[in-house]
Amino acid sequence: MTNNSEKEIIEIRILHVYFKNRLRFENIPALRAAISNIAGREHILFHHHDGRGYLYKYPKIQYKIASGKPMLFCIDTAIEELAHFFSKAERTMVIDGQKQQIEVSSMRQHFFCLQVHKDLTKYCITNWLPLNQQNFKKYNSITSTRDKIIFLEKILIANILSFAKGVGWTIADEIKANMVDFPVFRIRRIKDVKMQIFNAVFETNVFLPNYTGLGKLSSIGFGTVKNIK
Repeated sequence: MTNNSEKEIIEIRILHVYFKNRLRFENIPALRAAISNIAGREHILFHHHDGRGYLYKYPKIQYKIASGKPMLFCIDTAIEELAHFFSKAERTMVIDGQKQQIEVSSMRQHFFCLQVHKDLTKYCITNWLPLNQQNFKKYNSITSTRDKIIFLEKILIANILSFAKGVGWTIADEIKANMVDFPVFRIRRIKDVKMQIFNAVFETNVFLPNYTGLGKLSSIGFGTVKNIK
């Protein structure tokens, strides 16, 4: 990773690892458990937990679903960590009670310059979890649709800043993030807690690589961002 003198533009390296297996979104935690066990639980980037609990840092290895198949999204130093997984001859997982081989179909490495542009770029974000216990009641007490959108836009900006901090990028310019429409949401129980999950289209002046995860549980596919061309 290289920074310029003003720390406004950095280059990051991202590796996408695509698998042949078919997988549903709700099975991503099982995939993460299998891959982290194969790599070795001592390598915490795979499971994002230390001995005391969840690591509150931006995850450098993220588990996704791309076209119905699992995919790993690995950032910079996490790419070298994959050697702990690929060095093991036995690579299996159990999904819905069935054992199957974890088979890689392809790998693609990309180099991206992270920067703030003058113009806005449109993105979609799926399975986004912007609300925690603290702001859930506040958000749902807001009656104005416009005020709800502004509330979510502020959380989205905070999520983008967390991503930037996690990859060592200091954003000096003002971040703009505008919801194109009111986000669609559904209620889902996650870890025995009912949560609102949002799908949204937004515009921002911050460049975000495809499959970047934003917000809570981004390590297991929530809050995945893709560019809309």
